[in-house]
Amino acid sequence: MTVLAFLFPWVLGVLWMNVLEKHGASPRPGLAWSAGFGLGMGVAAFLYGVGFFAGIHHLPVFPYLDMVVCALTGILLAWPIKKTMDPFLRTQILSCVPWRFSWIGIGYGILLAFSILLFIGYACLEPHGGWDAWAIWNLKARFLFRGVADGNQMFSSHISWSHPDYPLLLPSIIARWWNWAGRETMIIPAAVSGAFTFGLVFLSKAGLTTAQGRMAGYAGAFALLGTLNLVRHGAYLGADIPLAFFFLAAIVILVLLGDEPLQWVPGLGTAGFLAGCALWTKNEGMLFFPALLLGWAVASWKMKRMGKAWMELMWMVLGASPFLALWVVLKIHCSPSNDLLASLSLPLIADRLLDPTRHGVILRTAVWTIVKMGSPIVLCVFWFFLRDKKRIERTPARTAGSLALIFMAAGYYAAYLFSPYDLAWHLSTSAERLLLQIWPSALFLAILGLRFKPYKR
Repeated sequence: MTVLAFLFPWVLGVLWMNVLEKHGASPRPGLAWSAGFGLGMGVAAFLYGVGFFAGIHHLPVFPYLDMVVCALTGILLAWPIKKTMDPFLRTQILSCVPWRFSWIGIGYGILLAFSILLFIGYACLEPHGGWDAWAIWNLKARFLFRGVADGNQMFSSHISWSHPDYPLLLPSIIARWWNWAGRETMIIPAAVSGAFTFGLVFLSKAGLTTAQGRMAGYAGAFALLGTLNLVRHGAYLGADIPLAFFFLAAIVILVLLGDEPLQWVPGLGTAGFLAGCALWTKNEGMLFFPALLLGWAVASWKMKRMGKAWMELMWMVLGASPFLALWVVLKIHCSPSNDLLASLSLPLIADRLLDPTRHGVILRTAVWTIVKMGSPIVLCVFWFFLRDKKRIERTPARTAGSLALIFMAAGYYAAYLFSPYDLAWHLSTSAERLLLQIWPSALFLAILGLRFKPYKR
């Protein structure tokens, strides 16, 4: 039953992607599995969040109620497309088998296997993960798993180092799985983190393959697997990799909408839902969601299509509304104020804004952190040898995604600039993680800006 608790939401997400296909999209099978995983985990986390705020998440019957809701939702999604369900699922299953072998495919398989072994090695060395894992995310999951009394203590100011104001998507997924397992085992946080880490690679590869072809897909996969600290941070069991997954998933879905997103309304709602998942994962998600909406509005204004943009924005907000509701309840009734925002004052802002030393330290750290990633080297090799001189036309989604990441980077910069903490400490403990949150999406959009030569085996 523990395995079924994981598979049920995943299959639900795959069915969701099938519904999108019936409404005008034609995603590759790998995209249905990878994006479907994020959708399914988002649904499961939402149901658990509703159960928590309703005070019933600790009841013995709740896991079964959760499973029934997932099953009924899956039936509702499958019923309108039941005639095409068998060929669709057969395509999904057959797509997992590498029928066509190639040197680049073999190289990808070897690198992927090595990365998985590396992840397992890190997880065995630190089964409780890094500081953020056991001090924040797994701690919150334990509060949720142990019942109402402990759940209410989760927001106590006496444990301010656990960030009581943080959202609950990752703890909800872990606690839900613990409910089915009947105990707190560290295998489950590691499995969830591993699924998000390598799901990020599969999602990037599948999205680029769908949009640009197989060569672009391999470029995205190699660039991510070549990011030196991706697997290490995944094995730390924090929320930064799941957050990066939802950032990328929302952008991928939007990119696949094409030039006329209103012809694929379920896709707009799905992108909004995934952005809402990011909002419910970490506070940075609350920056990403308005950044994405603002990026879409600016891109539409530049392309003189604001009349359509308002309706598109409405569908995205509607898709994110389940998590917006949970977030509002959490912020109003449960969690204390954010430590960074609570310390802001006009004198502090003026002082930090005019401090050139502070700006220099932040910029130097940002450049050095990007260099340490390693994957720019891999991407440059692909670009130099395999690029085509023809450029790809811009679409609203590509422009909006790029602007959203720029707004995110500006927000991160401001957070460091006005941070109440020692700047050197703050940068050393978080700069790498913050860059990793937007790095996969930046690589995805960068590779979309190239046209690769046709792949020849």
